[in-house]
Amino acid sequence: MKTITGTVYRSPSGYIHSKRMTIQDILDFERYELGNVDQLLNVPEHIFTQPASHCTWIALDKETAGEYNLPNDILELQVNRAVIIACDGCGGLLIYQPNIHI
Repeated sequence: MKTITGTVYRSPSGYIHSKRMTIQDILDFERYELGNVDQLLNVPEHIFTQPASHCTWIALDKETAGEYNLPNDILELQVNRAVIIACDGCGGLLIYQPNIHI
């Protein structure tokens, strides 16, 4: 299991999910609705059943985050040992941290 600590960046997509959705639902949406084949990392199974509000797509730098939406909308987040769930192969990382609530 890989984790990340420090400053990360997020470009909001405008996508809002139901409060009942889990992280697995987010991964399924990415795959079946958007056609994205994200690379899943070795994470404990229980993370996939956590609420989707506890995960978010981030990038390690502002430039990469700007590729996902408008560069002026980039949010700077501080994370502490956030679990890296998946990567999209383009610099985006799906992370899990219970206090994110995005």
